[in-house]
Amino acid sequence: MSRFMTPPSEEALRKAVTVVEADSSAEVVVVVKARSASYRHVDLSLGMAIAVACLAFMLYTPWPFAWHFLLLTPVAAAIGVAVLSSKIPMLARALSKAQTMQASVQQAARAAFVEAGVHHTQFRSGVLIYVSLLERRVELVADSGVELAIAKEEWNDFAAKMQSAVQEGGGAGALATVIESSAEVFAKHLPPQDEDVNELPDGVID
Repeated sequence: MSRFMTPPSEEALRKAVTVVEADSSAEVVVVVKARSASYRHVDLSLGMAIAVACLAFMLYTPWPFAWHFLLLTPVAAAIGVAVLSSKIPMLARALSKAQTMQASVQQAARAAFVEAGVHHTQFRSGVLIYVSLLERRVELVADSGVELAIAKEEWNDFAAKMQSAVQEGGGAGALATVIESSAEVFAKHLPPQDEDVNELPDGVID
């Protein structure tokens, strides 16, 4: 998290949100999470594989082992590997299917959309930009007013640029640049309203 989000880049994100909201009725919220799921299946699978390998070695090696070692050693090895696996995010990313990670990010983003109150804006103009670092994915969730106002092609282009910024390792600063560059699109399709107020926080939610 610290490598992606530094104090200057966090401020850049806040500024980018402010720029977008200054000339439009959009309400943008940025959420950055370390991961969107626990991926315990990876830890358990690795632990079981090590336990089986350990037991096989002890059974077929010419060296004798006491029976209690045959029971305890595979279990201890499995637990140790599972705990170690949980501390290494790249293992979860490498050993999880792309569809599984995408589904986890989408589900977490929709939950964050509700939890952050993005669906409560006056003009239904809320936009959630959800970043999940372990999966290296960005998910956009827009309220109905945004979906109706912005063409699908423009929206997909915006999403693709943000996805590239995260996958290419540009950090939060690169993401802020993409968000700020979208200000013109939001201003064009979601112009400011007379009764518009800042309804949601501009800072990053983690």
